[in-house]
Amino acid sequence: MKRIIGSVVVALAVVFLASPAFAQRRHNPLEGQPAIRHRLELRSLRFEVTPFAGFTMLNDFNNTAFGGVKLEYHLTDWIGIGGLFGGGAAVGTGLKDQIEQTLFDSGDLKGGPTKTCADAAMNHVAYFAAGQVELSPFGGKFAVFSKAFMNYDFYVDLGVGLVGLANNLGGHPECPSDQYGGMNNDVNNGLKIGPTGAVGMHWFFNKFVALDLSYRAIVIKDNPSGRDTNGDKVVNSDDLKFGPKNFITLGLAFYLPADAEISR
Repeated sequence: MKRIIGSVVVALAVVFLASPAFAQRRHNPLEGQPAIRHRLELRSLRFEVTPFAGFTMLNDFNNTAFGGVKLEYHLTDWIGIGGLFGGGAAVGTGLKDQIEQTLFDSGDLKGGPTKTCADAAMNHVAYFAAGQVELSPFGGKFAVFSKAFMNYDFYVDLGVGLVGLANNLGGHPECPSDQYGGMNNDVNNGLKIGPTGAVGMHWFFNKFVALDLSYRAIVIKDNPSGRDTNGDKVVNSDDLKFGPKNFITLGLAFYLPADAEISR
């Protein structure tokens, strides 16, 4: 019996003494530490100024070549607020050329508009703007032939967009107003507002200069032809349809202050 009691006491002593050592071995030395030490925070608490150029795409009759600027302030390394503005000139599409080849300014018009009036009614994006929140959830570094190393990030913009549409009907009083429902050039002209979203990425050449490539869509109501689209023989707001205006931009982003913070 004494041997049994002694064995139990020894076993309990071993368990008692071993427990702190076991708990210490189970402790995670990385607990409470940052995921990445000495990380270069290229966006956090920095202003971004990005002059850009680009073009619209997938418009029916007129695309736009434009230039502009984007301004952002990055509250953290992954979220920022800001806006952009751009404007440019119309460039006719191949579809527009094909349609106008079938129209004439005199002779038998076969019930259609003259070539001049049809062209004048087709609108284009004269300018656009947006106020937005920018999220940069992904970023990292890549190597080119194991020699050159560049940082990058992917971002998403969400906000409110404005699109200024313009046509040339105001400069052609000879175009009969009954072709346009008595609305003259108001049906597809002027400021339109709608939601906007964009996806893009930065390639950082150094701590304060990066290449910025993005695709943006602003959803608005529009009638690109400026003519009756629903068959009621009247051109009015009923002929406007929801759809995206698509923008491709390429810019050079400058970050201020020029030196980026390094995390602990």
